[in-house]
Amino acid sequence: MISLVRWDRVAGDGKYTTILVEYAGRDEATWQVIAKGQPMILDRVEWAIFT
Repeated sequence: MISLVRWDRVAGDGKYTTILVEYAGRDEATWQVIAKGQPMILDRVEWAIFT
């Protein structure tokens, strides 16, 4: 299991979203994860490890 975070700008303020997912792999551009039983591919430019 890993936590990922994504930062967005909303109305001039920074807002973040975190998700806890099962790690399935990665490459230079994407995270391959499983969330709520569903495989997902997330962009590594948008999502980073949250510790």
